[in-house]
Amino acid sequence: MEITSFDLESKGKPHHHWLLPNTIRCIVCGPSGCGKTNLLLNLLLKAGYLNFDRLHLYSKSLGQEKYQFLHDWAETLEQVAGKEVASFHSNADEIIPVESLDKKECS
Repeated sequence: MEITSFDLESKGKPHHHWLLPNTIRCIVCGPSGCGKTNLLLNLLLKAGYLNFDRLHLYSKSLGQEKYQFLHDWAETLEQVAGKEVASFHSNADEIIPVESLDKKECS
């Protein structure tokens, strides 16, 4: 069956890897040792996989070496960009409601 798009906005050029939608909010979850952090690092650090303006990372284990590497990488990126691009949180009470995010940055 052919599906007609009734979206009012032009989708334009794809923003992420072809397997991902143009806009995405994502939770990566799974048991310890299944590769969640490696998946995240690959999506963020490999060119053309995931383009983002802002990263909110929540984890109980931010002291891990891979998260420290990601934190250092984000600090370097922030110096180049001249703005904050990542925040790291280890407490569920710090979860930012979607409604409070800047809509201009989400489009």
